[in-house]
Amino acid sequence: MPSPDKLYQDPLWLVPRWEDPGRTIASIAKEAGCSAPNLHYWAERFGCKFRRRKKKPKGAPYKQKDTLYHHYWELKWSMKDIAKEFGTGINSIKYWMSKHGIPTDPNRHVGRHPPKPRPTDNPCADYDFLYREYWIEQKSMAQIADEIGYNRFTVRHWLKKHKIPLAGKRPMRKDFRPIYHNPTWLYEHYITREMEPNEIAQRVGTVDAVIRRWIRKHNIPIRRPYGDAPWHDKQIILKHIEPGKPRAEVARELGCSNGILGKWMERFDIEIPLAPEGQRPPKDSTDKELRSSPKLGEWRIAVFERDDWKCQMPGCGADRCTLCAHHIKRLHDFNELAYEVTNGIALCESCHTLTLNKEERFEHLFIATVETVPFRKPIHDVPCSRFPTSDEPALL
Repeated sequence: MPSPDKLYQDPLWLVPRWEDPGRTIASIAKEAGCSAPNLHYWAERFGCKFRRRKKKPKGAPYKQKDTLYHHYWELKWSMKDIAKEFGTGINSIKYWMSKHGIPTDPNRHVGRHPPKPRPTDNPCADYDFLYREYWIEQKSMAQIADEIGYNRFTVRHWLKKHKIPLAGKRPMRKDFRPIYHNPTWLYEHYITREMEPNEIAQRVGTVDAVIRRWIRKHNIPIRRPYGDAPWHDKQIILKHIEPGKPRAEVARELGCSNGILGKWMERFDIEIPLAPEGQRPPKDSTDKELRSSPKLGEWRIAVFERDDWKCQMPGCGADRCTLCAHHIKRLHDFNELAYEVTNGIALCESCHTLTLNKEERFEHLFIATVETVPFRKPIHDVPCSRFPTSDEPALL
């Protein structure tokens, strides 16, 4: 005896319901609490006939010839309107109209909105006009398009439609070659007159990339192969180099950082010669003395206290990290500002790395940032607990 939870295993319960034509397999399976394949298994085991799933009736209105003909030709509906009326797609309407042999109106739009009328005055439709402009006059697609008021894709479409060979297959006439194809003319404007490629391009009606390509193609020497910056020119660097002159000073004169100048000097194989033995300046130990002084540690703490122990780089604001006290004006150039709190700013390690050899670029930004720091109690009025007492007032 099957359990009450498995009534479909009882033939007295399953067979009458299986043979009832008014019951579907899904309804019986839902009542028995099992799946349809499981119900099929037990029905076949009890000797019941196999029941096929009933197919959906084919009586959809849009599948009938009279209905489609009435809506399309008598009511003048579009295929989109018919599809929306019967809850189907446009492709289904097209299929059944083609199957029933119902003719379609080529002038009637498929959708609800009529298409934009095509212009009938397109000159490209004339084969003689397009062949004369493109082959005889040697005009480009863009030039023809500008003259007739269309885009070049329309011109290309009509060229293919008329089976006219495209530009890659036509020889260029010598009298229609651009003037910059002449190496003598290009050498005169680029080398003799020292015109820039963009100026030459603007004069002949093209872009500077084309002029640069033809300069290389004609083997014309390039004036500045690496760029327009002064440190990109080897001769300019050599003019600023003097025996014994520091590289940092040369970099400041050229307007770049010491590291960038070093890379370009290495590329050009340039070395700064040493000064004669008697003319070498004595080594300046001022920076070393300033950095080894205990006052620098007090200055660092004072800068951190003023900046609330947070990185003051705009957009950063990191607090739980290793902080660095950065001199806004370089310590090497402004020794008198070494211990001025207003000349310092707190930065995290990553932000401090960004300022290496670029102090002058960040100078105005950091000065404005320090000026906006909220006022706090002067450090001199707070007793110092981080350093031993001395004759001078300690700074936190």
